[in-house]
Amino acid sequence: MDRVIDDPLERLAHDVQHMKDKRSVFGLLHDTTRRFEHDRRYLNDTRYIRLWLQYASFFKDPDWVYVHMLEKHIGEYVGAFYEQVAEYCGQLKGRWKDAEALVMLGIQKRAEPLSRLQAALQYIRRQLDVGGDKEAMQRQERRMAVIQECYSGPEEVSFEELRARQHYSHHETSFGSRSEETRLKYTPPPPSTDHGHPHVGIPHDPVFLRHTLARLVPPLSTYVGYHDFSAVETSSRLQPGRDFHLNSRVKVIRNLGQGGMAHIYLVRAADHSYALKVETPPNPWEFYILRQLSRRLQKARLSIESYAIHVYKNVSFLVLEYADQGTLLDCFNIYRRKHGKHAMPEPLAIFMTMRLLEAVDGIHRAGIIHGDLKLDNVMLALEACRLPLKFDNDNEQWKRQYLVLIDFGRSVDLTLLPSQVRLKAGWSPGPADLAAIRQGQSFPPRAIDYNGVADIAHWLLFGKQMSVKWVDSIWRIQERPKRYWHCDLWQKLFHALLNPADPASITVMIRACSDILAQKDNLAMYISQLTPA
Repeated sequence: MDRVIDDPLERLAHDVQHMKDKRSVFGLLHDTTRRFEHDRRYLNDTRYIRLWLQYASFFKDPDWVYVHMLEKHIGEYVGAFYEQVAEYCGQLKGRWKDAEALVMLGIQKRAEPLSRLQAALQYIRRQLDVGGDKEAMQRQERRMAVIQECYSGPEEVSFEELRARQHYSHHETSFGSRSEETRLKYTPPPPSTDHGHPHVGIPHDPVFLRHTLARLVPPLSTYVGYHDFSAVETSSRLQPGRDFHLNSRVKVIRNLGQGGMAHIYLVRAADHSYALKVETPPNPWEFYILRQLSRRLQKARLSIESYAIHVYKNVSFLVLEYADQGTLLDCFNIYRRKHGKHAMPEPLAIFMTMRLLEAVDGIHRAGIIHGDLKLDNVMLALEACRLPLKFDNDNEQWKRQYLVLIDFGRSVDLTLLPSQVRLKAGWSPGPADLAAIRQGQSFPPRAIDYNGVADIAHWLLFGKQMSVKWVDSIWRIQERPKRYWHCDLWQKLFHALLNPADPASITVMIRACSDILAQKDNLAMYISQLTPA
């Protein structure tokens, strides 16, 4: 009888070796390397390391793979790992200093076979002696020149702003972060500093986005629904009533709207309706953000779903969930026309503000900043059902009356940035923008969303754009609530949103809104007037 060996890696390594289809090989390598990365039996198993190195060979810029291996101590004592990464740094990238540092790290850890690493070190040093590191020195000089220019003028200039002006490209990788094991890291330029805190611009600079997306682990290209056609161009012009091909036949129904460099269409495919966002130049950032929200929030429905993205050289097609109840702006305008009012009744304004606070608080807990909250970036999700007369936020039927956020083009993923990062707006400020934006200053990330919620609440309550004033060292709205409104609620709410200090205050305001709504007998009637027939 054949001996049974409990070694799942052996079979998988055999399958990889005998597979012919490259796509299947890549898929199996991706799954296998991830499956065993926490299994101590295989961290320095040469078979497992070979699979990782083969996996890295599928990527044009495999820096992130090597960084991941270093951080997870995969191949820490296997000389072949240090040899391959050193060859990549030296022979392919001309970074002989990096190659030398990595091989020395392997020797320091006594990786085997040690004699091969010692021979590799001698070869690398011969290359350095004949000027193999000349290009690296030139790149370092260019980087230092950029740093000096950031601080040479009369105003502070961030790396992103300077690079946008000069089309400066930073593609180098260097051994120089956190520790010897994590020195090989593909990073965008560091954020600028503002009062001791780093800051980044929003919307993100295209180069910053490209570098950030290149560092993702796992890569964006491995996400389900990501289709990469970036080597070819295609037409971005869609005509309502006509079909076009996007993996399958898609019928364009009508134009839903446009903004910036994007057009949004209602399309149908396989008897399902979708919103299709067509953007030039191509931009997969929103697809990434929506996928992260879906993963981090699990069952919570705070944003629309993203089903797929098709990225071409000149345009991207983002396939989104179609929310057929319209935006909060649509709802607001229809209600005003239908009832001859300039604003919504206070119970509806409280309800909508509360649901919006819940959505914003949820994405913030997931590490995401929206960055562009306004009436037309909020969608209604009001399920048609018979609501209890009294509002109860724990009731399942009331829970099905909520709002979802759309258009994450200006969004920020805080998990990819330093913990104390601040943001700086890259657009001409409007009258309702955050005060720091109007003053050209940086600001804490959550502040921009809180200000957006305040402006939306102001529209719902007063029927006009928010205007603020600086009184007794705090920001206040210009308008005064009517005496029969819940003035204490609105005063505390606008204070918390315009002068944010503690995120916990938002939870307090959500509870305050809920408590007031629980005392109302007419909220269900107002909601039923908004629900589509």
